[in-house]
Amino acid sequence: MRSEHGLRILHRAAVDGRASEIPRMVDDTGTILRDASGGQHARMSTDWLRRVFPPETEDASPEPVTEDETPTAALERARRTFVKAVDACSVAMKQLAGVESTNSRPLIEEEGIAPAEVEALRMKLRHIEDQLIVYRSIHQQTYPPVEEIS
Repeated sequence: MRSEHGLRILHRAAVDGRASEIPRMVDDTGTILRDASGGQHARMSTDWLRRVFPPETEDASPEPVTEDETPTAALERARRTFVKAVDACSVAMKQLAGVESTNSRPLIEEEGIAPAEVEALRMKLRHIEDQLIVYRSIHQQTYPPVEEIS
C-alpha cells in the first residue's frame, strides 16, 4: 500500500473478491493483464505478488572492523564480498533465462518481469554503477599511472 501499483492491486483484489472471482493481475496503471497466451486474464498468485513486491532488505554493510583487522584489510574483505555478489547477480540472470516453458522456450521471454519491479531493480543497478564510477575515479587519482621515461 506504499505505491500506486500496490493500491491498484488491492483495489482489483477487492473488486474481484466481491464478485467471487480469483483476483486478476493489474499493471501499475490498473490495466488488467492477460496471461502468457494472451487469451485469458492473468490471475494473481502469492508468487506473483512476491515478485512484484519483493521484501525490503536492509542495506548490507561491511562487518565491523575487529581489533586485529586493519581498515585496509576490512575494505579488501568488503570488496571481495561485493565482487562475489556481482558474480552471483550474473548467475541469477542466466538462471532466469534457463527456466523453460512447456514449449521449451525461456519462460522469461514469454512472461517478462513486471515494469515496477524492473524499474526498482534498474534504479538500484544505476546507483551501483554510479558509485563504481566514483570509486574508479578516486583510485585513478590516488594511484596515477607512472609515465615511462623514453
